[in-house]
Amino acid sequence: MKSLLNFVVATWLALTALIGRAALDQADKLAPEPTVSVVWVVVFLVLFVAVCVGIGVGVYRAERASKADNSKKA
Repeated sequence: MKSLLNFVVATWLALTALIGRAALDQADKLAPEPTVSVVWVVVFLVLFVAVCVGIGVGVYRAERASKADNSKKA
């Protein structure tokens, strides 16, 4: 009985490994090619950094103007 159980478990493990490998091979064939060019990624990163710098400059100018107004009022 133990021998039969070992055979069933070994067969089940072998079949799951084969099915998993077949699924991975099929997924590799169905995987799409990259659709985004590196140029567009660089353009996005440059624009993102530019927007962040613009926000930082705006905050800095607003703080400086706020401090100037507070010193005039005091």
